[in-house]
Amino acid sequence: MVVDGSVETCSTSNGSADNITWFVDLDAIHTVSEIEISLIPRDWNTENLALHRNTYVTNRFSDLSNERTVVDGRKSDLSYHGGQCLCTKNQHSYVMWRVDLGYIRSIERVVIYSRNEYIPWGQSESASRLLGFSIHVSNTTNIRDGVVCFRDTKNNMSTIPALYDLDCHAIGRYLFYFNVRIPSYRYPPGYSRYAFADICEIEVYGTPFPDYNEPESVIPCMSMCKQRYLENMAFRKPTWQTTNHSVHTTSDKAVDGKTDDLGYSHCTMTEDQPHAIWSVNLTQMVTIDHIVLYFRTDNIKWPDRSSTLSSLPLGFSLYISTSILMTQESAVLCYHDTHYTPDTIPEAVNISCPFTGHYVTYIVHRSSQSPPGYSKYAIAALCEVEVYAMDDCKI
Repeated sequence: MVVDGSVETCSTSNGSADNITWFVDLDAIHTVSEIEISLIPRDWNTENLALHRNTYVTNRFSDLSNERTVVDGRKSDLSYHGGQCLCTKNQHSYVMWRVDLGYIRSIERVVIYSRNEYIPWGQSESASRLLGFSIHVSNTTNIRDGVVCFRDTKNNMSTIPALYDLDCHAIGRYLFYFNVRIPSYRYPPGYSRYAFADICEIEVYGTPFPDYNEPESVIPCMSMCKQRYLENMAFRKPTWQTTNHSVHTTSDKAVDGKTDDLGYSHCTMTEDQPHAIWSVNLTQMVTIDHIVLYFRTDNIKWPDRSSTLSSLPLGFSLYISTSILMTQESAVLCYHDTHYTPDTIPEAVNISCPFTGHYVTYIVHRSSQSPPGYSKYAIAALCEVEVYAMDDCKI
């Protein structure tokens, strides 16, 4: 590593081999006084890290086609009746399969073998079910805590391969296969109506070093998703809110890209009402990674007992929807605050939100049953809302 701490580097201290790999964040380089070079074993990319590991799936069609078949190493019979493939149930809007790699791993490559029933792949229902899938990596069993390392956005029935060998540069213990079919969204031709996981085998290759759990280990920064590479999908997009407190607090103030002044005239502000709603139209379907909210503080550090501003966002909800008219079919709840108080809520919150949608909506409700510390009225006081997409997460 660089000894002055100004450069992010990636290394591991274990292993012996003739293959040398090192990574440096070039954006941060000014002067370099020392670089630590890590040695990686020659067989680092030949061991299937997922083989015989513990697995989980949101649903399965039968015991014959269970989630463990995906990591049993068998792929000689890619049909349902061969007992080597996972099949999930019909009429589900999303499906998630997960494998526990046992330790935090440096993943580089994932290979997916799809069920094909030995009919021409382009005519197979399994091809239509694979379209639009994504691969996520996390350090916890919660997919929202991780990053997306791959998402299929360009394939169709003629181009998607039955054996998908893909690059997946990420760090984590849990690898997820995920697919979704939003009922009200019009998908490209060929996509299945419902979400399935028709998978016979998933192989994961990378660095099999358990040392990443040790304090002295250096987590490879080349696999981390840096926010500076992400595009704010909400920037200067169309917005709307229920009311305007004044001509200086219109809804567009939350997407002007300004976060250096969190005062009144630089933020949205609605009138005193039982409900306050603010929404942004992303102008396209976006698969979201995370959302950052900057609240109005009048540039006073929170907590501030002389101000009531920190009570305004308490209990807020974030929804992702495919339509401006939010219904049970078109909207999904991304986040609902149930634990913040005026003394604990931060001036800006970063919320993981791995959903696909056209609109992001912020809602606050107030009633006589609102918890202690909540503001009397519902007011949307947002200085900036930043929406970052998964597809823009570059390694």
